[in-house]
Amino acid sequence: MQNSILLISIKPKYVEMIFNGIKTIELRRKYPKAKKGTIVVIYASSPTKAIIGIGVVDEVVSDHPQSLWRSVRHNAGVTLQEFKNYFEDSSTGVGIHLKEINRLPRPLNLSQLREVWPKFHPPQGYHYLSQDSYAALISAS
Repeated sequence: MQNSILLISIKPKYVEMIFNGIKTIELRRKYPKAKKGTIVVIYASSPTKAIIGIGVVDEVVSDHPQSLWRSVRHNAGVTLQEFKNYFEDSSTGVGIHLKEINRLPRPLNLSQLREVWPKFHPPQGYHYLSQDSYAALISAS
């Protein structure tokens, strides 16, 4: 089975932490269809509203939030309180370990993305791209 390409929406402050190497684990409440080697396209949410980089999934782990915290706390880029707030009322948490993070030569803002994909809507969390959509993205950047 071919890997899906994961388009993930992340708050700009966390995106910068990823590019600065402070944050290597992205936290989610739902388990994505991603495994080691999956390409991750990074969309910085409002106010940036642009795809600004690409990375690769190194590993995806899922666990009860309390246990997950113990394994991700040094690389998730959040405080314990932020972690607890995010996973409040969740029985499972997911940590997407990222590697090979690279900025695009030119970020693709929302209007440029809609030129490539006329019906593009930024994901609330994440969604999947086809190989053709990914190729169009790379050629536009």
